[in-house]
Amino acid sequence: MFVCLGDVGVDVMLPAGFERAGGCAAYLAVAASRVLGPAQVRVVSAVGDDTRGALALQYLTANGISAETVLAWPGRTPTQTIEVDALGERHLRAYDPGVFPEWRPNGAQLKLIAEADVLTAVVYEQIVPLFEALLAAPRRGEIFVDFMDMKDFGGDFRRVRGWMEAVDGGFFGLDSRRNGALIENVRAFAADSGKLFVVTLGDEGAIAFDGIVEKRVLPEAPAAVTDTTGAGDTFAGTFLAVRALGKPLVEMLALASEAATRHVSREL
Repeated sequence: MFVCLGDVGVDVMLPAGFERAGGCAAYLAVAASRVLGPAQVRVVSAVGDDTRGALALQYLTANGISAETVLAWPGRTPTQTIEVDALGERHLRAYDPGVFPEWRPNGAQLKLIAEADVLTAVVYEQIVPLFEALLAAPRRGEIFVDFMDMKDFGGDFRRVRGWMEAVDGGFFGLDSRRNGALIENVRAFAADSGKLFVVTLGDEGAIAFDGIVEKRVLPEAPAAVTDTTGAGDTFAGTFLAVRALGKPLVEMLALASEAATRHVSREL
């Protein structure tokens, strides 16, 4: 079973202010389900008991993924305000984590975490205590973590190194012009640990560091970029799902890049 642990919420899109289902775990799960099939993918999360909670689950159920393991928790559904510019690039504005930092998995969710073949998670400033509690939960399968763009941690590699030692691999979404030293740190850590880490670089593609093996993919230019929201999650979900099928690293990168390119070319 492929289990995605993270936020399921609502995106508020500026300037119009319309709302749609979103969240890192939701985008990642849908991408993985397109490779493995929806029956093989589960999401462990929580939404609020407000009116946005039902909307937040629509993206999962519309793609055939069960929402039974997403709890309705007293409080607000996680909400991300996003502005998309004329080039289709998304810019994150205000974020309300809602119930997500306070939520703790129930027995059924912990059982799913323990039995997962592949577990994915995300970490950012507002949920560090939750993330560390989940890291300590019993599990038998592999865990891969998205460390995102590291802005919440000041780009300081030392802030995440301990977590990298505790997981099987993960993802970073970085800028080669601003984060060169951080990318080198990831490269060195992968080589020393023998673990798999992937750095996505936006329109510059992605680099996978699998121990001392290094592979890079350059994306094809999309026909049109309408919205980059969820592109990194789509890449990660596809990459890990293809990996779960036993495919080689170059195929993981190629198929993940293709999926992310398709994702940014359509309205969500």
